[in-house]
Parts: sequence; structure tokens; C-alpha cells
Amino acid sequence: MKYVVLLLTLLLLLPSCATQDVCDDDNQSYMVTKFKTIEDDGLIGDTILSGMTIYGIREGKADSLIYDSISMSKAVLPLDPNNDITRFVLSNGISMDTVILTHSSEVYLINYTCGFGSRFSLEQYTSAWDWILELELREGKIDAELDTDEEHLWIYF
Repeated sequence: MKYVVLLLTLLLLLPSCATQDVCDDDNQSYMVTKFKTIEDDGLIGDTILSGMTIYGIREGKADSLIYDSISMSKAVLPLDPNNDITRFVLSNGISMDTVILTHSSEVYLINYTCGFGSRFSLEQYTSAWDWILELELREGKIDAELDTDEEHLWIYF
């Protein structure tokens, strides 16, 4: 009888030892944008912009505030998985510019625990060129499963 109870206890505990995928990471794909300046001697340097405010503009939705009046050297920005165009308005309180990105997106299953993620491929990028001097594409593939420190776009001021 003692062995039957022990065997039943083990049988009940075995399913609790099954491993499950743990979703540590965010399944969102973000574009990393680094701010740069071109010095008088032609050298390119990192820059910190003060008082930066960044809004995301999505078709059919209200503008979304992403950053509000902070000093920053880079911005981590979400792309719109429901449209092929994403717009961001960058402002420092004095100057303002709009970055327009054309991209394709693909939804894929990360795993059953974490759900779905989006892959983006940047196709075109432009700016209203009021304040921004130049845009440089560094990496056109944006994916939640790729390295999050990857810089995708450099913006020159």
C-alpha cells in the first residue's frame, strides 16, 4: 500500500516538472535611431539633443507621444504593423521635422507562450528636411528576435 501511494504521488507530480517556454523579451519590434552631427572638418560625431519630443503619427489614430522633452542621443521607436508608412515628428521646442518611413511587415509566431511578433523591412525613408540634414539607413531589417542594440537609422542634425 505504501508503494501505491508513493507511485500515485510521483505520477501526479511529474506533469508539474514539464518545461514551459518563458517569454522574457518583449515581442515588439523597435527601430533604433541614433542622432549624429557632421562637424566642420567633416567628422561624424554622436550628439545629445536637449528637450526632444517625439510623436508617432498613424493613419486613422490620434498622435502618440513617445518621448516628451528629454535629452537623448538615440530613440527607440515603434513601427506601425498595420500600415506600410510610419511617420514621426521630432521637435526640440525650436525646430521641428517629420521622418517618413515606408516599410513592409510580416507577422510571425515567436512561440506559443510569447505570441506573435512583427518583422519589418525599411524600403524608403525621407524627411521634411526642415531641421534634419540627412538620414542614413544602417540596417533595414527590424525584428523582435534580433539584437536590440542594432542601430537602424542615423539622423544627422
